[in-house]
Formats: sequence, C-alpha cells, structure tokens
Amino acid sequence: MSAHRLPTRRTKTTNMMQKWKLKDFPMCQRCSKAPETTDYIVFNCPVTKLDGGYETGHNDDEDLVAWINKHNLEV
Repeated sequence: MSAHRLPTRRTKTTNMMQKWKLKDFPMCQRCSKAPETTDYIVFNCPVTKLDGGYETGHNDDEDLVAWINKHNLEV
C-alpha cells in the first residue's frame, strides 16, 4: 500500500470496481449514500472524511497512513 497513490485517485473504490465489472454496485461501502470514489471517501463520506483532504498526505504521511489503516482502504 502506498499513501502517495491516494491523491492520484487511482484507488480500489466500489465505483471503479463496478466499472471493471468486479462489483455489482458503486455505492460507498461505509455509508451507502453516494457512489464510492476517492474524492467521496476523502471529502464527503461521513464515516471516512479526512481532515485536511489530500493535503494531509503532503504534510504528514503518518496521519495519512493511520487514516488509511483505520478505514481499511485499499490504495
């Protein structure tokens, strides 16, 4: 896992997995309120919203890695 991939938005979200025909639905696995995209996980999901957004990774990799591990994200 590389925290540096997160800002590239090339992560294994349900939205992308559906496009690749690996999942049946695109909705967020954590809140089910919207399609799960990297931006949704970082900025809008009430469960995973990351304080500081993508800038967190630029300023403190430890905080970003802890957030990724806490929410069991695949990046």
